[in-house]
Amino acid sequence: MGQVGDIPEMPYLLHISIKSDFNLINIMTFLFFFAGNPEQGGGFESLFFLVALFLVFYLFIIRPQSKRQKEIQKKVTELKKGDKVVTSGGLVGTVLSIEEGTVMMEVDKDVKVRLLKSAVVDVNPEKLA
Repeated sequence: MGQVGDIPEMPYLLHISIKSDFNLINIMTFLFFFAGNPEQGGGFESLFFLVALFLVFYLFIIRPQSKRQKEIQKKVTELKKGDKVVTSGGLVGTVLSIEEGTVMMEVDKDVKVRLLKSAVVDVNPEKLA
């Protein structure tokens, strides 16, 4: 090894190609490079690293998921008779009637299913035939 304070050579840490999109793993690897040497106490670098790490998680994981959840919730509240829906269990069908917390859905000819509105994960009449 080396002396205290030596930074080991790790050329693979900055292996981020320009043509690749900056996915989460590449960004996390890049942030680990700037984390500082833990043997020196870290200080401001550690604080910067934690803030940057939280920012990356927020921008790439938390924010898109919450936006997607709001979209689904909006579609479910605007659900109407005749919409094509997909449930969390994988059932695909057409809405026949809507009550306060449930939906009556036709899965096949003369096959009706009553399910909770919370089970609907997608409302997209254009995508389903």
